[in-house]
Amino acid sequence: MSSLSAWRSAAAEASGGTSEEALYRAAIAWCRSERLSGRALDYGAGTGRLTRLLAETGRFEALVAADLTQRPNGLPDAIGWVAQDLNHPLTLPDCGFDAVLSVEVIEHLENPRAVAREWFRLLKPGGRLFFTTPNADSWRSLLTLALKGHHQEFTDENYPAHITALVGADLRRILAEAGFVGVEIGYALTSRLYGRVTWASLLPGRNPSRRTGKHAVVTATKPR
Repeated sequence: MSSLSAWRSAAAEASGGTSEEALYRAAIAWCRSERLSGRALDYGAGTGRLTRLLAETGRFEALVAADLTQRPNGLPDAIGWVAQDLNHPLTLPDCGFDAVLSVEVIEHLENPRAVAREWFRLLKPGGRLFFTTPNADSWRSLLTLALKGHHQEFTDENYPAHITALVGADLRRILAEAGFVGVEIGYALTSRLYGRVTWASLLPGRNPSRRTGKHAVVTATKPR
């Protein structure tokens, strides 16, 4: 294994292959609200948690998951698995999916513009994109940048798993350059502070915003 491949494998292991359940629930809720169907790709599937949840919805006639790691044990046989470094284009045909979902993945990859172009390539005309990433626009992230020299979730304790911090302007530019339209950015709060105390509990009755959300939740469409 080359030194670069070994480095990427170590980074993938450092991520643990999972994310927060609230983000998976947000992805499933989006699929239902948009009444998505057809073929879906879980891009950066890790342990396959989101893939399994997508299968349980019964909305999709075909599901494929892709990740650097090997196929997780117990994943239903009907689900396809592509074991491949996501820093490179996948060995999947153009325009093969009605939906691409990617929860907390783009921050692990080296070239976010290449990732956006790959999502665009993989989607059918009219296909929908959903992804999340740490929110680098939050007050907490900006304060961490000022005090520690890097955004929250990208400090030394998060390295080498998290390597690419993106603010909202970056996300919009990257997606527009790739050809996406209808870009929308929302926000989610998932951090647990102490015991049952969460960031969300400190903002009762308020939706997380650009300055308070821990995660950016992004959707976009490939034009027909």
